[in-house]
Amino acid sequence: QVVGKNAGASDGSLVLITEKGHPERRKVAVCSIVGKLKGAKVYCPAWMGFEKVQVSKFRQDFEDLSEIELTCEDTHLGEVCGEQLPKEMVNYLSRCIEGYVLSPDDDVAVVINGRVTRFSTKHGLTGWGLVTADTDLKVELSKEKVKSEEKKVRGFDRVGGLAGTIQEIVSCVEGPLCDPGKYAKFGVTPPRGLLLYGPPGTGKSLLASAVAEELQAAGTPIHVELVKSTELTTKGEAAVHSLFGRCRESGQAALIFIDEVDAVCPDREGRGSSTGTEAERRMVASLLTEMDGAGLPSQGSNPPLVVLGATNRPNAIDPAARRAGRFELEVSVGVPDEGGRKDILEVILRREFPKAVQDSLRPSLDEVARKTHGFVGADLKALLSRACALAMNEGSTAGVGLRHVMEAQKYIKPSALKELIVEVARTRWSDIGGYEDVKRRLVEAVVWPLTHGDLFAQMGVAPPRGILLYGPPGCSKTMLARAVATETEMNFISIKGPELFSKWVGDSEAKVRDLFRKARQAAPTVVFIDEVDAIGQERATGGGGVADRVLAQLLTELDGVGGQSGAGVVLIAATNRPWAMDPALLRPGRIDRLVHVPLPDDDARREIWKGALGKVPHATVSDCDDIEHFVSATKGYSGAEIVAVVREGCMAAVRREIDHHGSGEMTLTRSLIDEGLSRVQPRITEELAQAYVEYAEKQTTGAGRG
Repeated sequence: QVVGKNAGASDGSLVLITEKGHPERRKVAVCSIVGKLKGAKVYCPAWMGFEKVQVSKFRQDFEDLSEIELTCEDTHLGEVCGEQLPKEMVNYLSRCIEGYVLSPDDDVAVVINGRVTRFSTKHGLTGWGLVTADTDLKVELSKEKVKSEEKKVRGFDRVGGLAGTIQEIVSCVEGPLCDPGKYAKFGVTPPRGLLLYGPPGTGKSLLASAVAEELQAAGTPIHVELVKSTELTTKGEAAVHSLFGRCRESGQAALIFIDEVDAVCPDREGRGSSTGTEAERRMVASLLTEMDGAGLPSQGSNPPLVVLGATNRPNAIDPAARRAGRFELEVSVGVPDEGGRKDILEVILRREFPKAVQDSLRPSLDEVARKTHGFVGADLKALLSRACALAMNEGSTAGVGLRHVMEAQKYIKPSALKELIVEVARTRWSDIGGYEDVKRRLVEAVVWPLTHGDLFAQMGVAPPRGILLYGPPGCSKTMLARAVATETEMNFISIKGPELFSKWVGDSEAKVRDLFRKARQAAPTVVFIDEVDAIGQERATGGGGVADRVLAQLLTELDGVGGQSGAGVVLIAATNRPWAMDPALLRPGRIDRLVHVPLPDDDARREIWKGALGKVPHATVSDCDDIEHFVSATKGYSGAEIVAVVREGCMAAVRREIDHHGSGEMTLTRSLIDEGLSRVQPRITEELAQAYVEYAEKQTTGAGRG
């Protein structure tokens, strides 16, 4: 009100804002009275970039502009649009600047794709003019800038695959720092803290520095502090007070970014870990006190301040720090999808690699993005670097190609899965002899929902969440699960049921939660739990032990409490004791596909024999009579036992060579395999095999079982 009265302006009138010391820098704006403040304060739009200003009533005459031409020298806009702005973007720009009063050599700033883009007036202005809905707008992109390829990548140009997250962060940070007056007008306290959380390598730190760069590039006078947690934890509470003190002394709006904020603000009660030290508790208290005392423009105190924190362990942060008025806003920076991975790959290529590598790899980016499920930005950068190293080591003259990237993927794994037991799923259907009916059931349950998801959605059919493979030991249940992951190009997590148990209270349930949480992060993922009966056996009456709690947690994950489960995650479990499983686990909606994997029949044993003998370099038993002899001789054998017979035959050949001091040229013959047959006997009795058949027959009356 003081400023408005002195300038002779009222709410809604036009005022002329001139930067002190630079009379040529002036803007026309609409005056908005926000109330009584301590001292004479003026809040200008961030894009003006003014620090100290003079305000006076706008007294110039102006006319409606019939046409105006703007020019933009933004490299990014030129790279995206070429030398001509699309009609849709011109219309958007017209709507943004409608109502602006412009002068010759003026400029305006508009947010395009989450990025502040500046346009300057060129022609059509001889004096002050008003942009109306009827003003004909023309835009020219500077040709010199468009042709430039050496411009430094900065700001949001350094970030890929996070467009939605960028918009969310900008909306949370830009208002409190650049236009705090709008909060005062409505009596609202602006947010002072924003927590970025997500898996390691997703770009949380990169996002924070990009936000700071964009705000500064837009001309916002802002003080930025980017600190690592170790810079504060090594010096304690004094470092926290010093950090906020520097921001206050700057006299400007301030943005503080604290990486790994969970180390600076750990849970003081020690939930999930040991109780913090006294020094840690004092440091937490200091941070909370400073955030509580951060500038509140509505009270005319210190300049506005926003604290950004990043963590991959949000639950390790003290709950008091996550309440309203502190880190009250939380933004998830998750694992990118296929489209996001392609965007990230584009950015990494443009930012990190020379043009020759860009040209050789760019045609393959779609395929690379499709085959890197669960990879985050840091993983993708490591993948491309490893591919370049492979191409360099082999002296490739054709540059870096898709084959180098696929070879590098054998060594670079998704960060989200590195803490788990992960197997490289390289088994194909052709590697498993027989079992055509079992393969068909797995294709229907796992492959079809991925390849024909639209048909499932059209019929309103939800894909199965879990599949149970049951049958005698050694019948390729694990190989079948690995083949599913390979054929669908899904990530594969393998763990045995007993490995989920821990002697610490609550740790076993936490392992189950972490297993599915990481599987969701790396989706699409096949989670294979072998010996699932160890955690899924039927609960006893009145039970409350660790096994019951682990089973309850598994049921919760399969039910998808909070809508987190399901998307892109399939559980395949295997057991030799299906009758010991808890009925609650096997009901529809949980593990709702029960697939019997029996002992191999004649056709399956024939394929297994061919595969096993085909891997022996010097096997002479390849004619049909020999194969049929072994097929009939191994009735009742499992696939693993047939492979053991071949192995014993090979050992017999080695034994004979050593005992007789031979020439070193060994051959696997029919007689040697017969010797192996005498050493390996089937361990599955007819009674046990029949028990599996009877169990399977009982399940045929249940929907989707058999």
